[in-house]
Amino acid sequence: NNNNATTTNALNIDELTTEGKKLSGNATATYYNGFRTDSQSSGAYELFGAYAIKPGSLQVYQLINHLYVKNEGEEELQASDTSLRFLAKSRPLFDTDWTWQYRIEVTLPISQFSQDQDVYSKPALEGRFNKSFLQDRLSISARPFVRRYLNRYTTTVSSPGAGGGRPLISTKAGLTLLGSYSLSDRLSFTAVGGYNEINYEKTKYENAQKPLGQSDFATHQYVYDLSLSYDIQPGEWTATFGYGLDSIVERLGGIEYLTYDDKIAYWYLGATYAF
Repeated sequence: NNNNATTTNALNIDELTTEGKKLSGNATATYYNGFRTDSQSSGAYELFGAYAIKPGSLQVYQLINHLYVKNEGEEELQASDTSLRFLAKSRPLFDTDWTWQYRIEVTLPISQFSQDQDVYSKPALEGRFNKSFLQDRLSISARPFVRRYLNRYTTTVSSPGAGGGRPLISTKAGLTLLGSYSLSDRLSFTAVGGYNEINYEKTKYENAQKPLGQSDFATHQYVYDLSLSYDIQPGEWTATFGYGLDSIVERLGGIEYLTYDDKIAYWYLGATYAF
């Protein structure tokens, strides 16, 4: 299940303008499918809201994964942790055309994974630099971040006789570069490249032999995404078609590891309604 709904939509979603509008938001439904024969299709639903205040905006973001193919005992709809954010308004960088802003985020551990592993929260601080070119047709953004996972335990819950759980993530730091170009009044192209470095909790014992079909824990993650967005009804409905590549094949809650090989490509089709 490669539910990577953290590419174009999630990166762009909190750029929603609230100027002249106190309360705004959007809802997105996305269908994902891989190019490989062993890839399973899945869906994702995103809900986002923002309330404008003088220094920026207060935001809430919720992702719900939809498993079209699920294992016995799995829920078809799986909610991720709720994200609560504050995004500061853009400010000029010295006397240049570049602007900068920051985002503070904390999570409410409502997902089944966080509840099972006693994960408390995932606070993050993100900085951004932006510059627009060609009469605002091209926009570039750089977003470094550091995220800390607050866990009660160091490993996942393990069944009796299973030999222990897998280490939980302790910190994650990364950088995302995003560029968007308006091809016309309704059609735009977006490219995203990202790198994350992942650190895991230290455990007392480590398995000398890897479980069958699994490789080392992924400590480096690379994400690439290309997409076309078309405004069906400007200001309300938008359709998006995209192609992505993620170096982490399987992602279950906060557990990230390689299962088949070191990369998987997928395509997705989504629709967004803004209000």
